[in-house]
Amino acid sequence: LLKFDETDIKIKKLIDGSFRQFCKYKDGIASISNDGNIYLLNNSGKIINKLNLKMSNLCGIDFIEKENLFILSSQTKDLIYLINSKNGKVINKIKFSSLSGEHKKSYHHINDLLYFEGYIYITFFSFSGSWKEGIYDGGIAKIDIKTKKVIMIQNNNFQPHSPAIIDGEIGYVDSGNQKVLLGPHKKELNFSGFVRGLREFKSYIFLGQSENMYISRLIKLGKLIDLTPGIFLIDYNTNSKRFLPALGVSNIHDIYPLKLSKKH
Repeated sequence: LLKFDETDIKIKKLIDGSFRQFCKYKDGIASISNDGNIYLLNNSGKIINKLNLKMSNLCGIDFIEKENLFILSSQTKDLIYLINSKNGKVINKIKFSSLSGEHKKSYHHINDLLYFEGYIYITFFSFSGSWKEGIYDGGIAKIDIKTKKVIMIQNNNFQPHSPAIIDGEIGYVDSGNQKVLLGPHKKELNFSGFVRGLREFKSYIFLGQSENMYISRLIKLGKLIDLTPGIFLIDYNTNSKRFLPALGVSNIHDIYPLKLSKKH
């Protein structure tokens, strides 16, 4: 939990573990951990309940309140799971392509996801399945939750993550190229570190930056790499940003803004 004001920044560990994406869950939040649990938290970060799925390598998570379903992504199997939020049972599995399956080879490396108006938006490292051979034809796609049809949107990005709703449109992070892409009506945002974790909150854009993810792959860009972990608070309208360091946090996978002071 990172708290900040005009003169001070404080960071406190709430839970041990390796967590990936966050999502809104009823009156609190939920997150998926590498231990195979969905953690259900209140807005103070206290654990209310855990849903043990007994599954590994899960990465993305979102919650469909109307259906009481969690949506989860497996980064190694390239599968999307629909999960009953009450008992953790798998309701359905959706393949991203014919390469998806139980092999754990991570051909596409599906990571984060977002549910919006009947579609599941997902980011991935490679459409062809060749990222381990150095071909990063990654991007963003959407899946019709009723028909399970996969619709490609973009596949010319380098290690993209974090699809999010920004000003009513879909945005996402082209992490390997150190950019935030906000659709055709807004300029892209450029950074100098490995950025991941994107949210809009009270007209601001929040963006996470990791300390040491994929440094060797960023060297190709030629510019100095920013290695300070933290959160960018961005005011798009004034073209300005503020950086909130989170020293001691190595890799930031996602962020979830909860409150801004009245002074903001």
